[in-house]
Amino acid sequence: MNLMNSKSLNLLFILLFSTVAFLSSCSDEEKEVDQSIVGNKEETEVVEIEEAERYSAISIYTENIGWGYQILDKGTPYINQPHIPAIEGVQGFENEEDALKVAQLAIKKINQGIVPPTISKEELDSLGVL
Repeated sequence: MNLMNSKSLNLLFILLFSTVAFLSSCSDEEKEVDQSIVGNKEETEVVEIEEAERYSAISIYTENIGWGYQILDKGTPYINQPHIPAIEGVQGFENEEDALKVAQLAIKKINQGIVPPTISKEELDSLGVL
């Protein structure tokens, strides 16, 4: 037998053995859960996340800039805004409260389908953050 074919067969055997060992290590409960997910489509319930619950905001603080915010989509960072939008330069909000006011406005816009949720100087002024 050719040396290359022997190596290929050895690799194939190792792969096959590893797969069988992995599958046999799964408990019966894990196998049942997997079967119920795959086999019972009628029992699967789709849960829709309401838009109000989908997006959230957290404040962030950067040493040389100041306060900013992140908008999260189901807990995953979606928009990172470390400084005040719509103004020249890189300047953070004076306080955490102002950053979160603007973040809430951005979430409101996203929920209305305005993406990206552009914030104007006029809106910042109306929120009292300028």
